[in-house]
Amino acid sequence: MKILKWLFILAVIVVAGFIGFMSYMGMFSRPLISERNMGPYAVVYEEYTGPYQNMGKVFEKINKEMKEEGIEATRGLGIYLDDPMKVSPDKLRAQGGIIIEDKDQPKVAGLKQKYSVMEIEVASCAVIEFPVKNNLSYMLGPIKNYTLLSKYFSMKNYQMGKSYEIYDMPNKKIFYVMEIKKSE
Repeated sequence: MKILKWLFILAVIVVAGFIGFMSYMGMFSRPLISERNMGPYAVVYEEYTGPYQNMGKVFEKINKEMKEEGIEATRGLGIYLDDPMKVSPDKLRAQGGIIIEDKDQPKVAGLKQKYSVMEIEVASCAVIEFPVKNNLSYMLGPIKNYTLLSKYFSMKNYQMGKSYEIYDMPNKKIFYVMEIKKSE
């Protein structure tokens, strides 16, 4: 009987700890979805195929290359082209890189000679801000926020345009961004 009591107490502590940790990670908060213009962005990027959880290597590589070019990245940008629920992990496609800040815009023409550079134009978007607490934020955020954005688009009768994530490193935030295409 004493063992059952201690097992019950242990189970309560484990469950409470898990709930507390998930709360800290932002999983129980209700994020605010805002509509605002996002962009324009010049992005130095690389194409990637494979499991999305390995995208960090792409960001590290581009960040290192940009440091060698004298560009200090403060924001990353990831475009995830496939639904991981429908496409096998080894066939998932993405583009990952860094946003070139205003002070480095004069260097963009030279970067185009050596790297892939894309321009993302200003667009009306639905946006969710999600806090970065640790590396787990990059896995939990999509689970929570893409579901909310999909429901929002359905409720508003919007069609999705380009979807991307901005990683604001100094402010420790991820912005989940979906361009809005209003139904005719």
